[in-house]
Amino acid sequence: MNVRLLPIMLMLASTAGCGYTVLERRAAPEEKDAPPGQIIHTPEGPVELPPGHPPIADPLSDEEWIGTSFLDHLVGEYEPLRFESIRGNDNLVTPPQHVELQLKMTIGEFGTEDVWRVRMDQFGWITTALWTIGSAGNQPDEGLAQARDEFRLDRQSEEALRAMVIALLPATPTLSRRLPKLPPYDAPPDFWPYFNEPGLLEVSYAVEQLDTASPSQWPGGTLIAQFDLISLLIGTWDSAPPEDLVEMVWGLVTEYPLLLDVAMVAEAVVLAWEIEGPEDPEVELPIRVGR
Repeated sequence: MNVRLLPIMLMLASTAGCGYTVLERRAAPEEKDAPPGQIIHTPEGPVELPPGHPPIADPLSDEEWIGTSFLDHLVGEYEPLRFESIRGNDNLVTPPQHVELQLKMTIGEFGTEDVWRVRMDQFGWITTALWTIGSAGNQPDEGLAQARDEFRLDRQSEEALRAMVIALLPATPTLSRRLPKLPPYDAPPDFWPYFNEPGLLEVSYAVEQLDTASPSQWPGGTLIAQFDLISLLIGTWDSAPPEDLVEMVWGLVTEYPLLLDVAMVAEAVVLAWEIEGPEDPEVELPIRVGR
C-alpha cells in the first residue's frame, strides 16, 4: 500500500473497517505486448515460459527467511499498517473513536482446554488472564483465573492499535466469522509447541460510534481463526520453512486476505505485550513474535 494513501484510508475507515486486502493478482500482458518468456531454473535445467506467462518468483533463500516471518514476506516489513510502522509514524492522524479489543486463545480438547485472554479497554489498559483445565467455560470468570496481569499501554501503542482495528477489521453490528482451516501439514516441532492440539484464536472488537451510548452497542465483531495458522504467519523463522508449507500458506492468504488482517492485529497485541508488559509476568502467552 502506498504510504501516501494511509491518511485517506484512515479517514475512510473512521466510518467502517475496510477489510484491508494486501495481495493483488496481476493481469497477464496482452499477447502483442508480451516480452520474451521468462527463464526459470528447474532441477531439469533452464526452462523458458511462454510469452505473456505471469512471472514466477524464485523461491526465497534460507538467508532471506532468517529472522523474518510470513507476514514480512507477504505484507512487507515497512507496510504502513504494521504495528511497528504505524507506531513510529509521527504524521499519523489517529481516528477519534475509542476501541475495545480482545484476543482469546484456546488450546486443547473441549473440557480440558487452556484459555488465555488479552483485553484492551477503551482507555488503553491491557488485562491478561489464564484459565486452565476447563475452569473457564464459555465466558471466563475473572475470579477463577489462575494468573492475571495488567498494565497501561504506551500512548503511541494505544493509538496504533486503535488505528489498526478501525482500518483492518470490518465493523458491523453482528459480524461473527470463522476463517478457514489449514489442511494437515508438517512444521518444525520447536516452532510452536501446540501443533498437535486443537487451537483457536478469537479476535473480538468494538469501535465507538457517535450515535451509540455504551460500548455494548458499538459495532464490531468476532473473527475466529485456526491458532497455529496465525502463529505461522507472525512467528519469525531461523531457516526457510518447508516448501510445501510456504505454497500452502501463500495460496490460503491469497484466497482469504482477511487472515492477514487478523494476523497483523494479533502480532500487534503480542508485540505490545512483549515490549511493554510486566517485567515478571504471571501469564505467559502461547504465541510469540520473536523480534
